[in-house]
Amino acid sequence: MDIARIDRHTSGLAVPGDGLPKSRWLLLFTAITACIPNVSRAAEDSVGVLVTGPLAASVGEKLSFEVELVNRSGGALSGLRIIDYFDDGFRHEASKSPIEQQGTIDLAAGTSRRLTLEFVAASVGRQCHRVEILDTEHQFVGGATACVEVSAPPQPAAASSPEV
Repeated sequence: MDIARIDRHTSGLAVPGDGLPKSRWLLLFTAITACIPNVSRAAEDSVGVLVTGPLAASVGEKLSFEVELVNRSGGALSGLRIIDYFDDGFRHEASKSPIEQQGTIDLAAGTSRRLTLEFVAASVGRQCHRVEILDTEHQFVGGATACVEVSAPPQPAAASSPEV
């Protein structure tokens, strides 16, 4: 497996092979990325988000999703905004996508909060919604996506003709 590195001449990505052993490139890459902001380091989100709900539904069916927010930051979080983006195949009584919970949420360290989102399945196919949590500076601090496979509503059985 090749290990990516920052090319010292072009600032582009390259792979080891110009004389330095892979272990040196890994050390260089780790040192450089540790100093660059916004480089993913596989850190967990400050707010864990778990969305549970149905996996399948029929058009016209009311769907209820439970959203659990868990403060994993180690400190208190305040002024969190909850925004839900959903596919056209979902209908929400408040408005079209996106919707935002009124007010904000505060979470003490290590605590959780639950809320419920309700939709109506409006179209056949895979329909998804994405919950995002933003802090007071509008930065993403957590999120999750849930999808439902929506099928056509069951058809009433055809009436049989009376026997003659």
